[in-house]
Amino acid sequence: MEDYQTIKEPTNSSVTTDMVIEDQDTQPSAANHESAFLLHTTIDVPSQAAHPPSSPIYHCPPQSSLGVAGVPDIVPVQSYESDHEADDSQGDRVSIIIDAAPAFAKGHTETHDSKELPPSYGDSIGRTEPSVEAHPPSYYPPAPRSPVIKFLSFMFFPLYFILYLLPKFTWKYVIVPVAKGLIWGVEWIFKLLGTCIEFVWTWTVVPFWNYIVVPIGNGIGWVLSMGVKGAEIGCNAIWTYVLHPIGRGMAWICRGIWFIVSTILDFIYTWIIHPIYAFIVLLLKGLYNYILAPAGNFIVAIVKALYNYILLPIFRGIGVILGWIWKGIVAVWDGCWYISRVIGEAIVKFVSWVWRGLVGWIFSPLWRLLCFLGRGIRDFILSPIWWCITQIGSGIAFVAGILSEYVIVPIWRGIMAVGSAINAYIIQPIGWAMGQLAREISEIVVGMGKMFSSLW
Repeated sequence: MEDYQTIKEPTNSSVTTDMVIEDQDTQPSAANHESAFLLHTTIDVPSQAAHPPSSPIYHCPPQSSLGVAGVPDIVPVQSYESDHEADDSQGDRVSIIIDAAPAFAKGHTETHDSKELPPSYGDSIGRTEPSVEAHPPSYYPPAPRSPVIKFLSFMFFPLYFILYLLPKFTWKYVIVPVAKGLIWGVEWIFKLLGTCIEFVWTWTVVPFWNYIVVPIGNGIGWVLSMGVKGAEIGCNAIWTYVLHPIGRGMAWICRGIWFIVSTILDFIYTWIIHPIYAFIVLLLKGLYNYILAPAGNFIVAIVKALYNYILLPIFRGIGVILGWIWKGIVAVWDGCWYISRVIGEAIVKFVSWVWRGLVGWIFSPLWRLLCFLGRGIRDFILSPIWWCITQIGSGIAFVAGILSEYVIVPIWRGIMAVGSAINAYIIQPIGWAMGQLAREISEIVVGMGKMFSSLW
């Protein structure tokens, strides 16, 4: 290492020094780092006159925020003569340019003797230690299970297996595959039926309509256009030589189609549906006989054992304890009842004495006064008012009877007589005429229907 120092003239007991430290020990392997990584900083060195020498304090080796030991955090700044002149009163300033590229390239830091750096180097540079943030742990290990939990887990594992694991695996590996197979089979059955129906429709119904029904309809229309006699001759000829043979042929075709469809359905039922149904029944019987029934018996045995050897003793102990508690409660209740009875009898005697006094001197005279007032109000106020109301009601009833007998009833009888006349001389003749017209129209419609049925 070669050190170059350029010392300028001191001003006001201040020294400005430019120090260039360059690392000459470069290796061939670091050829790609030929350009030096220059860090330009300004270090404040307190003057001896302004500040006394500090006491010797041990400082840890500086470490940068990048994690490289021996290389401090250095902030790049610009150094000018004006800055040096402005800060002369604070102390000496040293401008250092460090070639740190080889150290970063080699992954370590070159150590320097104490002669190469100013004596106050370790005291003047403010080092920032990396702060360690405390975060709560993201994972907590499970707590160890107690022997009671282990014993209960061992005891209830068969129940857990029967109620959860066995239905789960049965559903996942038995019922779901069988259901998928059934759905696949039903889909293929419907596809086969659709293909058969499409074939029958394409090669029987459509040709029959296009080449038989349509020409026959056209012929019937042509025959009808010839007249009634020609229509009769044409219809007889069409029935004898066309419709009857075609009907017999269609009957044979329908029998053949039904034979084919019934054969296909019998085959599907015999070789697909019935085996699947038998397999499902056998599977369900096996599940019940070899899994569900033993599991149910095992569960019943476990429940009985739990009841007989755990729950029943616990219930009996609880019953004994509750019996003792009840006896204590009864004893306390009896004592409280005796005390309350004595106090209650005294209170009842006092209240009865007070009540007799109140009734004899206050309530009884007050009741007599109220009865006297009530009788007076009834005899001299309410009774006359009621007599007036009854007289007025009798008059209103008399007037209403006269109006009903001489006004309302004659008017109602007149209305009924007019309605009877309208019904007898207007509505009934119109109904009879409409019935006759309807019968004539029905006879015409029936005749036309018979004619068209004879033609067809």
